[in-house]
Amino acid sequence: MTTSSTVGGTAPGRRAPAPRPVIVANLVVTFGENGRPPQAHYECHRCPYRTATVTGRRAVAEFTATATEGAAAHRSACPALQESQ
Repeated sequence: MTTSSTVGGTAPGRRAPAPRPVIVANLVVTFGENGRPPQAHYECHRCPYRTATVTGRRAVAEFTATATEGAAAHRSACPALQESQ
């Protein structure tokens, strides 16, 4: 996580404000209700990337178990991150 400092410092005895967290991606999981099956997908908020939606208990369980690897793979190739480097 990147932090930033305030310009000009802070008053003596006061802490600098904490940087605000920014949501850059979501793992979206719906657990299914009213006869609908569970679903999941991953979406990046830096670029238009979104995985296909998986449906069903087993598929959602497998998808969420490996979601961190998929997110890491996308971060390494995200066009929004490539442009800023």
